[in-house]
Amino acid sequence: MKREDRDIYKGILDAQEGNRPCALATVVDTRGSTPRKNGAKMLVDPAVGLVGTVGGGCGEAEVIAAAEETFKSGEPCVVQVNLTDD
Repeated sequence: MKREDRDIYKGILDAQEGNRPCALATVVDTRGSTPRKNGAKMLVDPAVGLVGTVGGGCGEAEVIAAAEETFKSGEPCVVQVNLTDD
């Protein structure tokens, strides 16, 4: 197992032990040249910050914003990031 994955899973356990919400983002499909490929993960934990990355930049900011909405609604979501848009 990669160190990044271990860190993410440890972060999930830490959040669970601390009884606080967190969100796990996972890249499920890519096309063309992308900074990260399928399976890349990022944990969003408001108390700790981010663990891992799903690509950085504006696309990652969209994923973080969606995670924040998920904390409010409790509903999972799929975020489609288009790296060709401005």
